[in-house]
Amino acid sequence: MLESLKAQTFRDFIIVVVDDGSTDATMDILRAYQKDEPRLHLLKNAGRGISAALNTGLRQIDSPFVARLDADDLAMPRRLRTQVAALRHNSDWVLCGSDVERIDAIGTPRGVLTSPTTPEAIAKRLHEKNCLYHPSIMFRSEAVKRLGGYRSRFDGAEDYDLYLRLSRLWQLGSLPEALTQYRIHDGQVTADPDRRYRLIADAVLLNTLRREANLMEFQNLPADDLPLFLVSEVISALGRTKAPLKPRIARHILARCKRAGADITLAKRALVRATLAGRVFQETIKALAL
Repeated sequence: MLESLKAQTFRDFIIVVVDDGSTDATMDILRAYQKDEPRLHLLKNAGRGISAALNTGLRQIDSPFVARLDADDLAMPRRLRTQVAALRHNSDWVLCGSDVERIDAIGTPRGVLTSPTTPEAIAKRLHEKNCLYHPSIMFRSEAVKRLGGYRSRFDGAEDYDLYLRLSRLWQLGSLPEALTQYRIHDGQVTADPDRRYRLIADAVLLNTLRREANLMEFQNLPADDLPLFLVSEVISALGRTKAPLKPRIARHILARCKRAGADITLAKRALVRATLAGRVFQETIKALAL
């Protein structure tokens, strides 16, 4: 990661690394690297999670743009130059993402993941799922700080929560070019066999719909019975007239909750009623098959 930043064609930047309570040789490696790289700034965090670590870094940054990159991912040489130019050209964008190239543990390319590119397409897709890749984004620091940064209660989908809050006020864009190499390995959050991160992303979307319906947002997510919590919220969201949950998205959420062991019987009935009322009969059939 550090070598990929050192190879950037854009040179006017600093590197802020937040060590969130590592117990290996991370700090020794960073201090050794720092001797030859004066742009590298090291911060220690107490292992309080990804959002707290990100906010620790943000508080130390006064530059107008911030680019995200995880410790196991790589930035293409043109990444910073290309995204700075895009944000300067698109003054109404507060965030610029990009496509990413998947690589395995040893760096072998495994295909490209794409994102919508226009603010309209991104805003629409975000109301279905997270469509931007966190290690690929560059944002205007003033906008993110104005919203209070990342929120720890959504750790695991903290980026999705941020994008939805940003898109409510401003425009988000993305570039149809792979500017980051995104490493796939067994130790990452998305490799969790329980896929709790995906349930947290569902909670983020349901929370956004609550906000758009002028209801109180979730203050905390339950540690043990998150699937049951989501099932209950799906029932409520399907019945709202303002900012309702789309039946197709409800079906996907309920399928994940069912795999996690939750009883979805009542929610399934609510979903069938919603699809019949909306005359989306193909969704009715799919709901019955849940």
